[in-house]
Amino acid sequence: MIMTHTQLKYLSCISNIDRPVLLEKLSTWGFTVIIFDGAMVNNTTDLMNQVGLQLGLQEEMIPKSWDAFRDAVFEVMATAGTDQVAMIWDNSDHMLSTDLQDLIQAATILQDVAVATLRARNVDSYFFLLGELPGYRRLDSFLKDI
Repeated sequence: MIMTHTQLKYLSCISNIDRPVLLEKLSTWGFTVIIFDGAMVNNTTDLMNQVGLQLGLQEEMIPKSWDAFRDAVFEVMATAGTDQVAMIWDNSDHMLSTDLQDLIQAATILQDVAVATLRARNVDSYFFLLGELPGYRRLDSFLKDI
């Protein structure tokens, strides 16, 4: 089953326990998967630095503002080389426990990036925030929604 942007949510919070199944399904559906590990992310500064380091950005391209964060993630997703790209943000709950407001800001931007890559480059981009807290849904309940 190939998923389209009309069937998948651009941003979803999934339980860490379902990470292997999520990766398998994304592969089956033909997605290029980008992994971002948020284990070292506790605040906005950490997020910006880790995005730069983990996504292979040159030092001068490491985001220092929310606009630069948006631009950096957009470029990574839009230039991944396929028309279906998913980013998995492992351990996103680390930031949730220390900087909720900025996690909400980051999530809003990620959703905006998903819409922008589709409109500007015809690339379906999806973001999966993984964590262990109770609010992170099991993948099977997520799949029932689509």
